[in-house]
Amino acid sequence: MLICHKDLRYVINNVTRNFYVHEKLFKEEIISKIKAGKKVAWWITVPYTSMFILTIGLIAAEQIVAAIKHADRFSAEGNETEVTGVYHRKLPLKIWLPINVKESPSYEIGFMYQVVCFTFEIYSTCIIDTFIVVHVMFASIQYELLGEMIQLSADKVAMLLRVRSESSQQDSEHKAGSLHSEYETETVDKQNTKLSNGEVTYISNKENLMSTPTTDAFRREMNIYLGRCIKHHQSLLKYIVHLNILSSPIQFLQALTSSLLICTLGFTAIVSGSTAILPKVLMYTFDALLQIGLPCWFSTQLRVQGERIAEAAYACEWYNEPASFQKSVGFVIMRAQQPVVLTMGPFGTVSLELFAAVVQSAYSYLALLRNVYAEQ
Repeated sequence: MLICHKDLRYVINNVTRNFYVHEKLFKEEIISKIKAGKKVAWWITVPYTSMFILTIGLIAAEQIVAAIKHADRFSAEGNETEVTGVYHRKLPLKIWLPINVKESPSYEIGFMYQVVCFTFEIYSTCIIDTFIVVHVMFASIQYELLGEMIQLSADKVAMLLRVRSESSQQDSEHKAGSLHSEYETETVDKQNTKLSNGEVTYISNKENLMSTPTTDAFRREMNIYLGRCIKHHQSLLKYIVHLNILSSPIQFLQALTSSLLICTLGFTAIVSGSTAILPKVLMYTFDALLQIGLPCWFSTQLRVQGERIAEAAYACEWYNEPASFQKSVGFVIMRAQQPVVLTMGPFGTVSLELFAAVVQSAYSYLALLRNVYAEQ
């Protein structure tokens, strides 16, 4: 990511801007979506990181418990055998060092070094993985909001014109009251006006004196509104391009190694023949599935929301608008039909189909290794 620092800076700076099609409008609806997305992001980040940290803890705890349990049979020389009953301390990860790590203090130093380095490495990996997943999730929410804005464009524009008319009416009444305080002007009872979820509801005991917007003004505002939606769509597409530049190498490496990792873990559990190793192997396997499964799931959600832009544009009552508006809607539909997904460079896309292929490949490799091992 340090190599692609410009793309990283672009993604971080634009993740909040892309929520707003119109900067000062419909904030309550957008903020509610953002809050819901933050909750999902928390439930992704904290348990995901905790699972990996817990796995490291299990590895370290296993060695510590074994060392305490066999402290009376400890020896720094020779090999451990059932005949001699001698126990030799082992580091959490097998690694060759030019010193005898079974002796103190070399063992304690090597143990802490491996735990600290492995924890830092796993924590960094979790940060990168969750960064990508959370930004993909927010991008899918942004596409969902854009689809709602396009589909309800007529209602949104009508609301904008009514709010604008109401604001201008209030200004004129204020000026008239300051210049002609002796005259009492009859106004509409606006105390029960409610603006919620993009709809304006007027409840009044008097006649609504606010005039309905003219057809020309409405169509002109519809063209402006659709133009803003198209610019916002282009901004989202550019955002996904930069996000793909960051994530493509990472997703390719994960897809390449996940099948082999899951296969190796399963084969280790079969060959060991010990139930004591099962919790650690199951935790490893779950972490590996989660690491490849989360981006596949949210990338699929992003693709679905991107395709719904075309459905939203078709459902926006374009047939009641002039030809220029209809042509713009047609361009939106054509562009939205191109899938918006995470990629692995030229090697494919990140989706649930990829996750299924990884699991299937891991099972095939495991069955092959098991047959070869049984024959030997």
